[in-house]
Amino acid sequence: VTIHDLSIYRFPQWHPQARIDRMREAIPQAIERASLIIAISEATRLEVIQTFNLPPERVQTVLLGVDAIYHPRTEEELTPILSQFDLRVGGYTFFVSTIEPRKNLRHLIAAYGMLPLEVQMKYPLVLVGGSGWQSEDIHVDIRAASEAGWLKYLGFAEQKYLPAFYAGARLFAYPSW
Repeated sequence: VTIHDLSIYRFPQWHPQARIDRMREAIPQAIERASLIIAISEATRLEVIQTFNLPPERVQTVLLGVDAIYHPRTEEELTPILSQFDLRVGGYTFFVSTIEPRKNLRHLIAAYGMLPLEVQMKYPLVLVGGSGWQSEDIHVDIRAASEAGWLKYLGFAEQKYLPAFYAGARLFAYPSW
């Protein structure tokens, strides 16, 4: 079994109760049945060992890989794709995730709002992701920043566009809690 994180145990306030209930039942069952537990980072490995009182040799770290489709691209490759979204190569800060509190997006938007207006306009914050749990307040912030002209919310984006969005960004921001 692969464990990505134990945030339902450490930070239950960032999850809907139904998810917490389901995962608190499923994770221990999966660990009990598994002959090997894979953690995606050493920090997660240590957390799994401690939380479930497991022998260290039963939990191994296997870092996540990256699909070969994610690689640097030339401006000529990116421009036709990014122009569909009114973006320019190297001209934006990028964030992608489901819009929900545990992604810490409200703080990212607030921090971006403190940048000089010239920087905000030159490198707008571009958000990609569908609405998630308890995202209403975040969407209020998104609308305000969009109206100010320095944030572009593209909503859910098809997988085929993500490699270009990443490759074309000046900066990728992911301040998840």
